Amino acid sequence: MKTVIRKHFHGWPPHTGRLFNSGRAFTLVELLVVIATLAVLSVIFLPALAGSRAQPRVTACAANFRQWAVSVNLYANDHLDWLPRFDWNGGGGKYLWDVSPNMVSNLAPYGLTVPLWFDPARPTELDTVAQNFQNKYGRPMSSIEDLQASFNINSYGEAIIVHNWWVQRSQSIPAFSASMYPPDATTDPAFLTLFSWMRGTPVGMYGFPRKVHDNAAAYVPFISCKAGSGQGFVRPQSGKASRDPNDCSPNTAHFLNGVLLGVNAAYADGHVETHNIQQMNCGYDQGEVIFWFY
Repeated sequence: MKTVIRKHFHGWPPHTGRLFNSGRAFTLVELLVVIATLAVLSVIFLPALAGSRAQPRVTACAANFRQWAVSVNLYANDHLDWLPRFDWNGGGGKYLWDVSPNMVSNLAPYGLTVPLWFDPARPTELDTVAQNFQNKYGRPMSSIEDLQASFNINSYGEAIIVHNWWVQRSQSIPAFSASMYPPDATTDPAFLTLFSWMRGTPVGMYGFPRKVHDNAAAYVPFISCKAGSGQGFVRPQSGKASRDPNDCSPNTAHFLNGVLLGVNAAYADGHVETHNIQQMNCGYDQGEVIFWFY
């Protein structure tokens, strides 16, 4: 007895079309629900994905600061434990990035490189200086000597380190010749009266580090990411200049899509910290005009 196998050459497999196509289309409401669901998921996951893209630059910044800690310790070893202090004797303000051009030539033997001078989380700052150097000298900026030469391009001829340099120093301008910046409440108690907000903060309790083995060495950084609010910065939408890190200007620190991620900071005892917005401190108040953070 033969078994007959029927082959369906048309419409194969037979009568199964309804399993794959019920003949029912999506309604408009269902389509809108799907779109809304995708939109919600994007809101949830895109910041995390963007954050993962920003993290390598923040990590590179922290790695730079570890090298800074090594360099200043090597320097201090040859200079009776003193951290690098280079007073600026020209024009300009008393911003935390105002340092002497001598800083570059003096720290080069201890491992200072061009990338260390800038923050990889804000690459446009290096790009701008490099482009200005290219325009003036007709060649790429590649060496420490080139970085030194780039200071001749700005109007004051000053060295602007694209970080907050917390080592206390002076500026030999008649109006400021007797003062030091940042002001240290531990050496001049009058500052605690003038800037009462310092009380209880690391800066108010320990002052600024001067030597590798100061009490402040483990509590107040010698360098941190450029971070501030007020005059000289692009202010946030609130327009405020205050000691609140939420008012930190978006052309400083580490921001992602307008949201402040925080800053990195290196300490003279050799360790590096990453501070989120809740951990950031104001360390310098230029007369309620400019506020600096670490």
